[in-house]
Amino acid sequence: MEWGWIVLIVLAAAGAAFVAGGLVAYFKGGRALVKAVGAGSVAAGIVMLALVVATVPVTRTVSNGYSPEPVVETG
Repeated sequence: MEWGWIVLIVLAAAGAAFVAGGLVAYFKGGRALVKAVGAGSVAAGIVMLALVVATVPVTRTVSNGYSPEPVVETG
């Protein structure tokens, strides 16, 4: 596995944790500071998840340098 995929997996997990934790802090927190940190955490998590969605390739082409020739049977 390449380092790029590991970074994307960690970024996605951290983004989801930031969103979930931020929502809990925002709705359960009583003080304005806790609500502000929760809202900031949700925003940071959404940005992390957006980066993951923007950088994960939709398709992947694997080229090993071998192109098989078509088999033509005569006879």
